[in-house]
Amino acid sequence: MSQGGAGRIRGWVSCRMGWRMGVVALGLLGVATAVRAGLDEEMQAAGFALVEQGTGVLDQRTGLVWARCVQGMSWNGRQCAGQATPLAQEAALRQAAERRQGPSQAWRLPHVADLRRLSNRLAKEPRLQPLLFPQAPRGLYWSDSAVVGESQVNPYNYGNILQGRTQDNAVQLRFLHAWAADPLSTAEPREEPKRATHWVRLVRPMP
Repeated sequence: MSQGGAGRIRGWVSCRMGWRMGVVALGLLGVATAVRAGLDEEMQAAGFALVEQGTGVLDQRTGLVWARCVQGMSWNGRQCAGQATPLAQEAALRQAAERRQGPSQAWRLPHVADLRRLSNRLAKEPRLQPLLFPQAPRGLYWSDSAVVGESQVNPYNYGNILQGRTQDNAVQLRFLHAWAADPLSTAEPREEPKRATHWVRLVRPMP
């Protein structure tokens, strides 16, 4: 076979392979688009929506906007980038205050009820967790809720006995402890010393 003929065959083979690769790529893109469309429909049906160019997650049932990324990370258009930073509660409250910019940006730590409500919602839609809150670290997240309740000063309560809590020091402990919870789990919130470091995801009302 002449060199010209061999070259034409190689060219034909390359074109053929390129065409097949293009078809495969288009097929994969179509599948990915269909999957994403399905997840978007699930998200809307569950009452969630991505807002502010994907940086926030609106819970349409409560009117709250959750920061899509935890403190220390930021949305780059595709994922939460950076290093998640665990904070003591005082530092978390300070960072929330620094991000607060008027009524439309009234960022705060969530109430413990907010965290529990979110965890209950996400437990029913586990496929949406990585879409709504990508790269979310597991573990406890701070709330702004102080420790209150009659059971916490009950001298016969086993947890109080283990922690050395009495009626006399209950008031002091209230100012030293706050509630933390894992919004990606249905586990009960935990009473934590405010000096402990936990993850922080801010929330604000939808203006």
